[in-house]
Amino acid sequence: MSGCKDRGWEVREMALKYRLAHPGAMVVHKTGRTTYSDGFIRFILDISDTWDDSPELFCQYAEIPYATYRSWRQQDKVEPFEGGRPILQPFIPLSASTTFRQIVEDFFGWTGGIREFFKYETARINLGPTPIRRVLTICGLLPLKKQKEPVIEAPPCDANLAVYW
Repeated sequence: MSGCKDRGWEVREMALKYRLAHPGAMVVHKTGRTTYSDGFIRFILDISDTWDDSPELFCQYAEIPYATYRSWRQQDKVEPFEGGRPILQPFIPLSASTTFRQIVEDFFGWTGGIREFFKYETARINLGPTPIRRVLTICGLLPLKKQKEPVIEAPPCDANLAVYW
């Protein structure tokens, strides 16, 4: 049993190291719901392939609910999880500040959703989400926000009024 226990702690260490190296790989929301990045799911599925004991025990060491792991396995058979987003070459202006460069670097290390990245980054560097979005837009890492069409109200319809023009 000692070999299984050692292997279990190895799995736990690998999962924790992955989460440390990839902020956003596993996000626990206020509601108690947890979301996982595709890269993290792929990583867990790959290391579980080398696990010889029960999948329930693997999940216990990896700190993943067994039902979640089972659904990943089933989904992976239909459409395999990819290991992250494609690598883009950002445009960084020569005059970019240290903070600007740090935001870009943090974005490349992030594997979770964009909303969680904004929460993480605003707390980390003490900037609001708007300047962070601007940095990522300038670099070509995020598209421009769609502008809403202006609402043009028709003049009030009043039978007593003459022609407006």
